[in-house]
Amino acid sequence: MISMADTVKMPADIARECEESVEYVQLVADVLLLHDDVEPTAVEPVTSASDSYVKCRDTIVARTKGLAILVRDLTVQLRGAKLSDVSRTLRSTAEAVIALTEAATHAAYTIGVADPRSKPYQPGLVDRYRFSRARFGITSACRKFHKDYGSLTEQQIVQVSSQIAANLTVLTESSRMAADIAPDPMSQDQFRQCAKSISGTTAALLSAIKCYAKSRQEKDREKCIIFTKPLLETINAMMAFGSLPEYSGVAARMSEQGREAQCAILGGAMAVVSSSIRLFTSTASLIENHEDPVQWQKMMQCCKAISDSTKLLSGALRENSITGSQRAPFFAVNSQE
Repeated sequence: MISMADTVKMPADIARECEESVEYVQLVADVLLLHDDVEPTAVEPVTSASDSYVKCRDTIVARTKGLAILVRDLTVQLRGAKLSDVSRTLRSTAEAVIALTEAATHAAYTIGVADPRSKPYQPGLVDRYRFSRARFGITSACRKFHKDYGSLTEQQIVQVSSQIAANLTVLTESSRMAADIAPDPMSQDQFRQCAKSISGTTAALLSAIKCYAKSRQEKDREKCIIFTKPLLETINAMMAFGSLPEYSGVAARMSEQGREAQCAILGGAMAVVSSSIRLFTSTASLIENHEDPVQWQKMMQCCKAISDSTKLLSGALRENSITGSQRAPFFAVNSQE
């Protein structure tokens, strides 16, 4: 195990962050890459399939370059046992992989519906991907109150509170937007009640967190844990309700040619995700066995796998292109939290 005078991060902290990075990236892969129906994930609305594809391709190229730099920095920081730097790089790497996955998913959707024989996606009342990311953000934040996470500094408690509040804003806004466009008064009222339920359970939790930040006593920490339970139950109920077939929209219908091009891009993106997950897992092992040459060899193999997978994705993007004459309608989906 690494022994160093790093008062900010300990090996156990890094191992936990590696685990959370795996969970975060896996969530995005499950929703975007392993789902039968690929949906658009662009933030900006676009009217031209060719323009959208080019934007996604340029984003992916930039992200792959950035990912290569992060992976290189991570290995250097691990060799120097700079745990605080490793922590920051891990978070940046996970975000880079997620952004790359989002762009690849939209590129795959774009090229699929660009074929005149395909039909575009019709959005539902709730943005499934945006909601899933917000729920994950809240769940991972709530877990930090459990004792196996160790003691929390006042700054960490404030950060957890901010993370919960920001993601809850996403969920309540999603509920209110769904209520505005729901097809009948009953559904409208149910979505509004979902927003009220989330707000109500949040108030008690944030009050408990505020108290715990001041007192730092275990009895107040226990109250935080108690109030996370009804909040998470409410969020899960909202997710299940919004995912009902009557609210989930209409999936895109891809032609055979569009599906083939789509699968090539998604396959490249999945390769990036898989190799990144192996990198996070390898980092956790390396933190605990810093002098083990076998662990360092595995780390180098992971770095090469990421490089190979980004080349695979770039190749799929080059081999499949959209001309300016191929156009299809798109629906903007704000996937940012």
